[in-house]
Amino acid sequence: MNEKKLTEKVDFTPEILAELKHHRQRTNKAPMALLKGRKNELPVGLKSYHVTNWLAGTKSANKEHLDYVLALWRELPDYVADPVVEKIEEPRIALTPEIIQEIREQHARTGVKAIGFMRQFKSSAPEGLTANIIQSWTDGGTKTIKTEYLDFVLEHYEQMKQMQINLTFFDTDQLQAQIERTGVDVVGLIEVAENKPEGLTSVMIQGWVNRQTRTARKDHFEYVLELWNSLPDKI
Repeated sequence: MNEKKLTEKVDFTPEILAELKHHRQRTNKAPMALLKGRKNELPVGLKSYHVTNWLAGTKSANKEHLDYVLALWRELPDYVADPVVEKIEEPRIALTPEIIQEIREQHARTGVKAIGFMRQFKSSAPEGLTANIIQSWTDGGTKTIKTEYLDFVLEHYEQMKQMQINLTFFDTDQLQAQIERTGVDVVGLIEVAENKPEGLTSVMIQGWVNRQTRTARKDHFEYVLELWNSLPDKI
């Protein structure tokens, strides 16, 4: 009976997702902060990155996990900012072993570390966030982190993981064939690119072509291949 309960799933409706996002914004409590200090009472298997994944668009969740998280958020009061305090110091939390492990797991899942992450999301990142800051979280270079930075990184890693594909030899062969057919290299392709997806760079594409990078965002790869396909043969 208990095993069945643990594995019971619920599909996300627009209403459920809207309520999750509403409570996240209303309380100013990120998933990590929401579950902090509750290790002994959490439903089996519930991790903060699961909640982050829900907010990023996951289609279903463990029902017991969802019910628990919603109950927690519903009980919290609205967040009221103290202008004086917020001007003096920005919210920070301790860099715990659990946070470090979660970030390392995201690196392993997506194959993208700090530098690659910032290449993709620099334009939308919070002011001041850099690859060096993210790297310092996992190499022991800091003991506290800004909650705004952590929320942004974890939420975008979850989004990226959902959009990530593994590049095969066939995929890179297609890119190399397009360069040969059109005579347009990676730099030339980016020069003619219009409305390209956020975070797509020539360095990233060159990594695919050289087989130095084994994963890619699905929308990035499809855009690049379609763009090269649209170019005429070289004369």
